[in-house]
Amino acid sequence: MTVEAIIERIRTNAGQRAAEIEQEAGDEAEAIRRRSEEEGREAYARTCEEARREGAVLAGRILSVARMDARTTVNEARSVLIRECIGRAEEQFGTLAASPEYPAILGRLIEEGRRDLGGESAVIEGREEDLPLIRGLIERVPGRRLSAVPAPDGTVPTGGVVLRSEQGDRLVNQTFEARMQRMQRPLVMELGTRLFREEKPP
Repeated sequence: MTVEAIIERIRTNAGQRAAEIEQEAGDEAEAIRRRSEEEGREAYARTCEEARREGAVLAGRILSVARMDARTTVNEARSVLIRECIGRAEEQFGTLAASPEYPAILGRLIEEGRRDLGGESAVIEGREEDLPLIRGLIERVPGRRLSAVPAPDGTVPTGGVVLRSEQGDRLVNQTFEARMQRMQRPLVMELGTRLFREEKPP
């Protein structure tokens, strides 16, 4: 084989090898590109899923805060309305002593207070202007030792009575203010039920 033939064969082999290397490089590049695209799609999908989850968590937090704020606002509005109702009831108590129903109301307050106090005798404290009415009411109670005396200043502001045992060791406060104080909690619950029973919580 001549030198030229050997050189020609080397060239041919080198060209074939170069073509093979180029093909292998192209195949490898294509494989790398496909892997990169797949990894990119997976990374994109993961990012989207994480963003969706984070968005759902954030939306849940925002909704929870909004619901709490709404409940707070509604509860504050309810409290204002209930306080207004109680204020009006207290105003009505202030006018009861001048009403035609007052003698019957006073009679019930004395009877309930006497029952709560127990015993046969009691000292009944009332407003100066109510003493004749109180004395008239207690005269009708048979077998009881009851007496009516003026209440110390300010202890019976708008009406009602305070009953004390003769020994002074027991007391039942039946003034309008004390009754209102005792009734306030159940009254608030009753008002809440009546005023807001149709509403659904936010």
